[in-house]
Amino acid sequence: MVSSIKNFYSFFLIKIDVIILISTMTILEGAQELDSNVSPTFPLSKKGLNIVIQFSFVLVLIGRIPLMENDQAFIPIPQTYLDIIEKDKDHKCPPPMDHFCVKVTSAAKLPSRFGNFIAIGFHQTSDDKEHAAFVKGDVVNKENVLVRLHSECLTGDTIGSLRCDCRDQLEGALRKIEDEGEGIVLYLRQEGRGIGLTNKLKAYALQDQGMDTVDANLALGFEDDLRDYHLAGHILKSLRVKSVRLLTNNPKKLLELQKWQINTTERVKHIFPENPFNIQYLETKKKRSGHLLDPEMTADELLHQKH
Repeated sequence: MVSSIKNFYSFFLIKIDVIILISTMTILEGAQELDSNVSPTFPLSKKGLNIVIQFSFVLVLIGRIPLMENDQAFIPIPQTYLDIIEKDKDHKCPPPMDHFCVKVTSAAKLPSRFGNFIAIGFHQTSDDKEHAAFVKGDVVNKENVLVRLHSECLTGDTIGSLRCDCRDQLEGALRKIEDEGEGIVLYLRQEGRGIGLTNKLKAYALQDQGMDTVDANLALGFEDDLRDYHLAGHILKSLRVKSVRLLTNNPKKLLELQKWQINTTERVKHIFPENPFNIQYLETKKKRSGHLLDPEMTADELLHQKH
């Protein structure tokens, strides 16, 4: 319905633009007649003509503002999300799952440079961490929802660091989901693959001395990847998503979602160009962490490639 309205509105704007431009040309011809001391076909002074001309051009500019592109600014948050928030107010998980327990706390419209989304907040009860889902459309009880699991990266997401591809992946996911018209970006507070910001910076210092990302983490006493995808599974179940198409190059994410009984129907590749500062980082992802940065593979092939 919204799409039909947008198409009609775009067609209507084109018609209005044409009418305004023709009217403006007619007015300009009238102004030239005045300059030629020839009586125009309409009784306006030069000052009046200038005002009308300026107003006409303003109308043309206004007519080109894509107001209807911001469709979610004109529609309410789906009631399904509000119902989930109400039901989740007293949500608790039994031990030992209580460590990973999250509950839905809030939802608000979020217009962005990538499109219009609904921001849904989640509170992790064990440590008070807050996570978010940036959702396009109503995904409750939907199948084959396009989903990106994105772990927090302050240096990349916010500062635009070139040492990683995190910002490219985040912005690319938001654009793809906007184009799709429906989907979710889960923003998980798992900075530095789970080791935290200050430890990530320590790992960067070791990388500056020649270590790769895996060896740097190991040298600091951590595993190469401490991210926990049970959180993602819990959030997707909270949103009642039935199955997902996962934007990822990381086989581990597919295996982890399968472990938490999230049905993944498709792996959607999510590859971006390298730069001089992240070449080694991407090579390490590929060679040591098993990320698929070259070939096209189905989700089923990914899930069985190591068996």
